[in-house]
Amino acid sequence: MAGVVALMKAVHPGLTPAELDAMLASGLLTSDLGTAGRDDVFGWGLIDAAKAVLAAQSAASGVASAALNATPGRVDFGASLTTSTIDLTKLGSGSLSVTGVGSDESWLTVTPGTVDGNRLGSYTVSISRAGLSAGSYSATVTVTTNTGTTLRVPVTMQVGTGPVQANSGRYWVLLLDGNSEMVQQIAINGTNGKYAYRFDGVAAGTYYVFAGTDSDWDDFICDDGEVCGAYPTLGTPTTLQVSGSRQGLDFTAGLVSSPSTLALSESRDRFKLRHDGRATSKGVSQ
Repeated sequence: MAGVVALMKAVHPGLTPAELDAMLASGLLTSDLGTAGRDDVFGWGLIDAAKAVLAAQSAASGVASAALNATPGRVDFGASLTTSTIDLTKLGSGSLSVTGVGSDESWLTVTPGTVDGNRLGSYTVSISRAGLSAGSYSATVTVTTNTGTTLRVPVTMQVGTGPVQANSGRYWVLLLDGNSEMVQQIAINGTNGKYAYRFDGVAAGTYYVFAGTDSDWDDFICDDGEVCGAYPTLGTPTTLQVSGSRQGLDFTAGLVSSPSTLALSESRDRFKLRHDGRATSKGVSQ
């Protein structure tokens, strides 16, 4: 936050604390999280550096400016998904339109879905694994605008999973509600690289599923150097609608090298999640 304020002061040296507070309360500096508006869990939301600098520029000059934002800021198809969606929106109040959307790999295509006259809106991102050898692949969706700026969205995917034989320690599997609050947790061990999980007595509703190791025993999974995963992929966690029994909710987990390589542009650092490890290890929450 201090770094973002420094950037704001660089373009608006006269920025005052009262002006900053007003921008924060009006949603000009953040992306909302959890309950709409301010709440005791997420405050005013996740600070957005680009959005904040634009607000400072506008306040300093009185000239409206705009920038392009992509949600999510990274797309991960994992080993099974074939389609996803990117939403292109405008930050700020100036004029902005999309002049081009493309990819740098033949296996990746981007087509407009519901877009407005400025070509802002929803785009479908699709991949084809046909003819590709087993392995990991990466590409980039590139978006250009009438202002001459370029936005790039990294895309990753896996072809073939191959036989997995090794376990990677004890996993904590967390069931989170739509506000990313933990509802249930289980601790499981793997067999030949596979981890079976099950939650019982789950009320109807919307949930996320995350899993990871806690090798430093700090009651948080998905730290640097630990294993982390989410359904259906860690790059694009998707909510589950539960109204009865659900099966086949498989996903993969991998080593965390840096939170910045995992974080979604519109979310908080949701990959470092707290679990009740000490209680579970004593058999209280199994």
